[in-house]
Amino acid sequence: MNANKRKQIMDAAESLFSSRRFHEITVEEIARKAGVGKGTIYRYFQDKDALFFEVVASGYDQLYAVIEEVAESGEDFKRMLLRVSERISEFHRRRLQWIQMGHGDGKRLFGAHGKWRNLWTARFARLVEAVSAILVRGRDQGLLRTDVEVEVLSLFFLSLLRARGLAAHRLGGRRVKRELLVDFFCHGACACAVGNREESR
Repeated sequence: MNANKRKQIMDAAESLFSSRRFHEITVEEIARKAGVGKGTIYRYFQDKDALFFEVVASGYDQLYAVIEEVAESGEDFKRMLLRVSERISEFHRRRLQWIQMGHGDGKRLFGAHGKWRNLWTARFARLVEAVSAILVRGRDQGLLRTDVEVEVLSLFFLSLLRARGLAAHRLGGRRVKRELLVDFFCHGACACAVGNREESR
């Protein structure tokens, strides 16, 4: 199997899946977009479902690698949060179509069964674990609240980053500063949180 050909097919599929609903896309259309024959698609992927979920899984794998690299840097907690925010945001800029694909066909992801559900949920769980490993450091240093499970905090953090990427797309390229995002995550949106933080300095 040719790795470049496989990526070529997956890139074409990601572009199409992000533009319309899954059922509106045909294998023939993906083949045309990728510049290959329909039979070539089936040499690499069992069917359209397999291709869809392989694209989803590939995004999670890349995000996991990004987070692991930052986690191994040994930086202090807040610096690590800033760096992981920056790296994930870079990924979102490069793979905006991937984000839009999951957003547009979210029901397909969450309604998946069997091996396809196992494929993407396992990748997503590994991603959450990687973020949790970073957040545990902050909790152990007394910088994060202890009454919320670290896994839940990880989901909140990843959701903020995802929302930041989508918001930039909707706001004509304007992005929430990563420092603000980290501050928002650590201290919340309440105005009193800002006042209390200033008093504690």
